[in-house]
Amino acid sequence: MSLNDLEIIGGEEVRKNLNPGDLENLVNVWMNETSPQVEANALETHEAIQEALDRKGKSDSLIDHLRESIDKGDMIIARVDGKIAGMVRVYDTGRKTKVKDVEYPFFEIGKALVLPEFRNQGIYKKLRAQSIHHLREKAGDVLILTGTKSDYVKKIARDDGWEEIGFDNYLRIYGANEESIEAKHEERIKKGWTAFLHIPAALKQKLE
Repeated sequence: MSLNDLEIIGGEEVRKNLNPGDLENLVNVWMNETSPQVEANALETHEAIQEALDRKGKSDSLIDHLRESIDKGDMIIARVDGKIAGMVRVYDTGRKTKVKDVEYPFFEIGKALVLPEFRNQGIYKKLRAQSIHHLREKAGDVLILTGTKSDYVKKIARDDGWEEIGFDNYLRIYGANEESIEAKHEERIKKGWTAFLHIPAALKQKLE
C-alpha cells in the first residue's frame, strides 16, 4: 500500500463512509488485542463462559460509545481504497486544570487501532495528527492524554516530546482515589501500560 492511497476522515464524513459491519469489525479487533483471550477448549467451565460473555458486553458497550463519538464528530478513521484501515477517538474527560487563572480541559486520544494488514506504514501517526488538529479546532489549547501499552505508540509519543506521566497519574486525572490506584498499579505496570500528556505551547510557556 502507498500512503498516497490513504485518506484520513473525520467529522460528518465518518458516518458517510462507514459500511455496515465496519465499526463492529474495528471493535472486535481492538477488543481481541486489549482483552484476555478465552481458550476455546476451556469454554466448558463456568468461569470461561462468563469471561466470554463479559467481553461481548464490553464490545457492545464500546460500539455504542463509538457511535456517540461519531454523532459528535469526535472519531477519526483511516481509509484505504474504500476499506476502513484504522480509527482513533477523541474524548472529553470532563476534567480540567487551572494555570494562572485559566482552566485547561483534558481530552484523550484513545481507542486507537490500525488493522494488522495496514500496520507499519505510518497510519497511526497520521490519525493522531488529525486528532490533535481536530481538538485544536474544536476546543483551542487543550491538554491531550493518551494511555497505551503499545511500544510503537510509546516511541512516537517520546519522539514527539509528549510528557510521560505514568498510568497512576492518568488515573488521578480521571479522579481515581489512591486506594483504587494502588489496587490497579501492579497489574498495569506488569502489562506495560503507561500514559503520556501533550501540553500546548501556550501553556508550556506559562509553566516555564
